[in-house]
Amino acid sequence: MSFANEARGRLTEARNVLIDRRHQTNDATERAAIDDAIRELNENLGFINQAALLDAATIVVDATKALEAVVRSARLSPFDFDIKGLEGTIEKIAGLLRNGEVGEHLERAPEPVVATPTVPGPTGASPVSPGSISTPATPSPTPEAVGGVSPPNIASPTGAVTGSISPQTTAGPTPGIPGNVAAPTMTRPAVAPSSSVSTPPTSAGPTTVTSGNVAAPATTPKPSSTVSTVSGTALPPIGMRVNFIVLRSELDAWFNAMIVREECKDKVQWNTKQLLENQSRYRDVGRRVNHMPWAMVGVIHGMECCFNFAGHLHNGDPLTNRTKHVPAGQPQAGTPPYSWENSAIDALTGAGFNSVTDWSVPHMLFLLEKYNGFGYRKMGKPTPYLWSLSNLHEKGKYVADGHFDPEAVSKQCGAAVMLKALIDRGTDLSS
Repeated sequence: MSFANEARGRLTEARNVLIDRRHQTNDATERAAIDDAIRELNENLGFINQAALLDAATIVVDATKALEAVVRSARLSPFDFDIKGLEGTIEKIAGLLRNGEVGEHLERAPEPVVATPTVPGPTGASPVSPGSISTPATPSPTPEAVGGVSPPNIASPTGAVTGSISPQTTAGPTPGIPGNVAAPTMTRPAVAPSSSVSTPPTSAGPTTVTSGNVAAPATTPKPSSTVSTVSGTALPPIGMRVNFIVLRSELDAWFNAMIVREECKDKVQWNTKQLLENQSRYRDVGRRVNHMPWAMVGVIHGMECCFNFAGHLHNGDPLTNRTKHVPAGQPQAGTPPYSWENSAIDALTGAGFNSVTDWSVPHMLFLLEKYNGFGYRKMGKPTPYLWSLSNLHEKGKYVADGHFDPEAVSKQCGAAVMLKALIDRGTDLSS
């Protein structure tokens, strides 16, 4: 069944649930929300017949906003039996967006399980989930951001790329950069075909040639002087230590070497359009989470929900109930159904973003990778959560809980790709 045909069926199902609910409720606020949603769905059903794939996806995203408004109004009155019908319909619509032709939901990337040593000792970073930020049992004497929360005295990258975010610290913005905008350290490479990317400055060392477009997986950490070759571009190797200070230069170099695959440009444009159109909602949430950049909120929404406003930011599960998938049982506070904003704030606070002060681009990339998990890094592979649809990722992803498929191809637009698309437009990413 085509995306448009399936979408038509799901929207019709949602409309029928709303019609049944309207006959049963006497709450004026809820009735008004239902009327608006039914009107929106009727219009969408008319448009979707002639819509191309990405236009149809936009129509479905718009429909979820109407459904989310009904869920929000339902918090004010009993929703009893009907919520089950609406929950099932919303879940089907979410699945259409997250696992269809438009995008997908990337499974968490847990760190590989290793044998526990006989003598207790450090075992590295814990598996990451968006519900918590892991911290070392004993604080390190050095200012390392192991848990993904950088200390405010870490200098932001220098250079001038419009759109990236400076840390919200007392030190003030980086000199020479307008407003509160900071940027990656490296000069942006000239645009080149996807098969050939100009080489950003890297540390000296031998070049390892691999077949295809993806660097060969590393089974052990490489020396810092080693250079990886990805799609003809010499890049720092994928670091094994989950530490931002160690990974900063790597993330910066990869970000500057990234180019969108020619055949994926339409999909990247679609994701960018969704981010810009919903900017005000993302900005509102970001300001309530310690002035977190709106772009970070939006990118996570795209990655976890495919811009579905009827889903939890934790993992895309319906707002009509607590989350069922990892992290399950969220939000713990309050009673469902939830508003998208309150759920989003719960997810971002639970991930520790309310304590972050460094919003430089490399640190945003580190935090985004942490949100999904560092499992790819531990295998020496680039994560599709950041690099999908770019020259830096071809195939290989987690397709189920703890199961990595080296041949699976991600259809989702990577978080780093979205950020760079906004920066290239000169968009202000700040809160």
